[in-house]
Amino acid sequence: MRKWLRVGFVCVILWMLAVGVWANRSWTESLTPVAPAGVVAQERSFVCSAPFAARSVDPVGAVEADFPLPDEPCDVHRERRVLAIVDLGIGAALLVLLVYLGTRSSARKEATPVA
Repeated sequence: MRKWLRVGFVCVILWMLAVGVWANRSWTESLTPVAPAGVVAQERSFVCSAPFAARSVDPVGAVEADFPLPDEPCDVHRERRVLAIVDLGIGAALLVLLVYLGTRSSARKEATPVA
């Protein structure tokens, strides 16, 4: 197996592992409620579930919001899941391409006459 092929396999597998770890970690999102002019609103934090987990939102602390939030907490959960699936799909396609290129180059190497 050629060196560039081994390096390609290792890089793609490391990329897919990094995406898998990222997709199984929760994250924290902070939102500042929309308050009337002159009123200082306290920022609220939420723990969002991992992209590959079922969607859940847990508030951090027991602060009740007197004012509405500008967005729904953890509203990018679906987008993060789609991004992880697309990244893993691209990684799988790259692995298939590397296998194809490796078998093609080894077949070509065997077919060339030795002088």
